[in-house]
Amino acid sequence: MRHRRWALGMLFFVACRQGDIHVTETGNPELTGRWSLQGHSSDPSQWSLGTSDAPVQILEARATVDQNGLLTEVTDQPFPLPSPGTFDLIASSGVMEFGLVPADYYGVSLSLAATKGCSIELSGLRADGAPFVLRTPTEASIDLPQSGFALDQTQRALLLSFDVAVWFEGWSLEEATLEDGVARIDPDHNPALYEAFQARLLQAPILYRDANANGWLDEGDEELARPPEPEDTDEPEDTEDTEDPEDSDESEDPDESDEPEDSEDSDESADTDP
Repeated sequence: MRHRRWALGMLFFVACRQGDIHVTETGNPELTGRWSLQGHSSDPSQWSLGTSDAPVQILEARATVDQNGLLTEVTDQPFPLPSPGTFDLIASSGVMEFGLVPADYYGVSLSLAATKGCSIELSGLRADGAPFVLRTPTEASIDLPQSGFALDQTQRALLLSFDVAVWFEGWSLEEATLEDGVARIDPDHNPALYEAFQARLLQAPILYRDANANGWLDEGDEELARPPEPEDTDEPEDTEDTEDPEDSDESEDPDESDEPEDSEDSDESADTDP
């Protein structure tokens, strides 16, 4: 296992340093992988990217991805993927190429970075026609794990797409107060709604296999990995141990504690003849 880990580590190093398709020092072929990022809405009837008849129209959307990589079980560090920096979620980062090592992978890692104080910025129109601007300076990293998927000669294109509908689940833009006619949601404006957005921030990116390698999410593209659902931290722990009425009844039994012991023996001794 140690030799395999060392060999794959060297393989990853060689793949990152070479250009188009070559043969690595280990004898395994290096391929040209393809990597893209964009945005989409899983519920376009409610939240749309671009103009539409949806109640909430997101007209501008930008995200900044600092680092990303493929997760593998045989090395501690992710296999690096091209980073687009700041890109337009409504458009696409375009198809970026990278040296690919054919192998089984189990997800991707990515990091959001704050460029000019902002890592995610959305703007558009809410249902009542008022403009909104949503900004977060949060820098965060997340892994999107999955049971495993192969990248090889026949399937070597991946797409990471941010589902904007996820960001708006559980709260409403209509609740935001207006300032100069604009609904602003950021750390300094409408803080309760900002926290609701923050709770969903890292749930939006989803990894797909880009079947035709066009850099766009198409119908039929296979989902490979998504973030795990956040844990519910509001539920108290060990409630059964802290309150157990049955145990309390057993530990305190007034009938048994008040009853005198050996009452029958005392009655028999009183009845004996002198």
